[in-house]
This record gives sequence, structure tokens and C-alpha cells, in this order.
Amino acid sequence: MTLRDEIAALREEVAKLSHQQQLQQQAASAAPPPPPPPNDQAADPDQPKGIGPDELIAAANSVIDELQQDIDKYPRLTAIAAFGLGLAVGIFAGRQSR
Repeated sequence: MTLRDEIAALREEVAKLSHQQQLQQQAASAAPPPPPPPNDQAADPDQPKGIGPDELIAAANSVIDELQQDIDKYPRLTAIAAFGLGLAVGIFAGRQSR
């Protein structure tokens, strides 16, 4: 097979793949749109339901109690985890204040 034949075969393959993609896009656009989510999920899908500040603090305290030995052993990792927890609480508080 010469280089010219390989190029022609590749062009044919690309054309077939492009045609298949167009058919898939047309089929996807012809499908009915999914139903809208219920009202409780439409407001903020990222916000977990049923978690308040008290539950968040209680969960953090229980994790701290479970990992007390590791906290003493790895102070840098503890600082990073505390930063992440503070960031999560800040995001939570920011969403609650909206």
C-alpha cells in the first residue's frame, strides 16, 4: 500500500466517522428533553439536603475525635485538613446567607 492509498483510506474513515457523528447528533436532538427536576432539586443541586450547621459541626467533631492520634502525628496534614474544613464551612455559610 502506498502513502497515497493510505491517505485516501484515512480520508474515507474520517468521512465515515464524521457522518456517524452527525447521525448521532441528529438522533440526540430528536429525542425528547428530560423532564425538569422537582422544585426541591431545582434550587441548588450541589447543596445537600438536611444538613445544617449543627450537623456539620457534629460530623467534624466526630472525625476529629476518631483521628486524634493521627492529628498529633501529622501536624502539616492537620493544618491542610483544617484549611479544607474552614473552606467547606465558608462555602456552606455563604450559601445559607443567600
